[in-house]
Amino acid sequence: MRRGSPLLLTVALLGGCASVQVPPNVQLFQRGDGAGMIEAIDFSYIPEKLPEFGKLKLCVAQSVQNDSTVLHGGKTIYTPFGTVTGRESDVVGGGSVFKYIDDEHQQLVASGTASGGTDPLGIVSYKIRYQLQAGLQGGSVQLRFSDIKQAATDSGTMENSGFTPVGTWAGGRAMKVYSAVQMEAENVKACVAR
Repeated sequence: MRRGSPLLLTVALLGGCASVQVPPNVQLFQRGDGAGMIEAIDFSYIPEKLPEFGKLKLCVAQSVQNDSTVLHGGKTIYTPFGTVTGRESDVVGGGSVFKYIDDEHQQLVASGTASGGTDPLGIVSYKIRYQLQAGLQGGSVQLRFSDIKQAATDSGTMENSGFTPVGTWAGGRAMKVYSAVQMEAENVKACVAR
C-alpha cells in the first residue's frame, strides 16, 4: 500500500491558507489570528460633470436594494432521547435603503444587499450585505462600501452561520465579493452619468 507524501499534504494544507491579492482600493484589517479581512472598498471617482446631490440620492435609491434574505441551514436539537437533525430558515435584514441623509453636507449612508454568485461548483448561492457611504466632496463622487459581509443562502445540513466578514484567504471568496460590490458601484455611476 502506498502512502501519501507528508510534503504534499503540508503544501495542500498551506495552500488553503494563502492570501488572495486584492485591488488597491480595498482596505483590509487583520483579525486576531492574523487573517486578512475586507474592511472597505472605495469606488470614489471624479466625474466629467459633478451631479447635484439630489441626483446622487435618486441614483442610490434606484440602484441599491436592501431586500431581506432567507438563509436555510441544518439545525441539531438535543433531546433526552438523543439528537434530532432538521432544517430551519431565518429571514435576515431588509428594510429602508437610507440610514442617514445630510443634505447640507451632501452625504448619505445606505444599506444594501446584492447577489454574491455561487461556489465554484455552482451549488451554493451567496448573498452580500453592505453599507454605502455616498456623497459629493471636493469635485468627486464618494462611493465607499463598508461593513461588507457574505452568507450562503443554503448551507445544507450544516448550521448556517449567517452573514460574516469576508476573508482574503484562498476560498474566502474575496474577489467574488469584490466583483459584486463593483457591480453595485457601477450601477450608481451609470445612473449619475445619465
